[in-house]
Amino acid sequence: MTKKNGISFRAAKGRGEIILYGDIGFDITAADFSRELKALGKVEAIDVRINSFCGDVFDGVTIHSRLAEHPATIDVAIDGIAASAASVIAMAGDAIRIAEAGFVMIHDAWGLTVGNAEDHRRQADRLEAVSAQIAGVYERRTGQEMTQIRKWMAMETEFNADQSVEFGFATDKFEAQRMVAKFDPDRHHFRRSPTMVLPGNKRAAARMIAEMRMHLAA
Repeated sequence: MTKKNGISFRAAKGRGEIILYGDIGFDITAADFSRELKALGKVEAIDVRINSFCGDVFDGVTIHSRLAEHPATIDVAIDGIAASAASVIAMAGDAIRIAEAGFVMIHDAWGLTVGNAEDHRRQADRLEAVSAQIAGVYERRTGQEMTQIRKWMAMETEFNADQSVEFGFATDKFEAQRMVAKFDPDRHHFRRSPTMVLPGNKRAAARMIAEMRMHLAA
């Protein structure tokens, strides 16, 4: 078993488990992921559990590709949130389950540019190309129209569990687990912060967490 910064890989009796509870490209890179995935050995199925707010888009796309091409059955569980690059990774699942209090968030590619006007224009073209690539992943997995997906991405849209299933970003829901998402506003710079973590919703979030704790204690 390998474990680091909320990321772990382990295999037993022909089944692997990968826990991605961190930011893609920061807590785990595509190179690290590829090495650990290979170290799982020959497994028939892999459970991928996700709770991640964001990450590097190219690391996310690479990890998605490595999972999608793996011969094992890939079962994804979104325990908290699969946002940004993590939502791309989630789309690699043969099955994608989401916690009843979970979220999926998608948006257009972001980037920083330093240079003259031409540098910024080239960067804009790159970002558009990357957004189109990501949109293709969502389109193939969800069956939604490309125009609708691009609208959701442009608006930086979050989907709750029911919406995720309705629109094809997940195949089904599972019962509430202990809350695992940790939103850090200094690190996760979203234009539209996930609704349940905004200050105005602290009471609703606290009530939801209390209800989940009661469920766990039952």
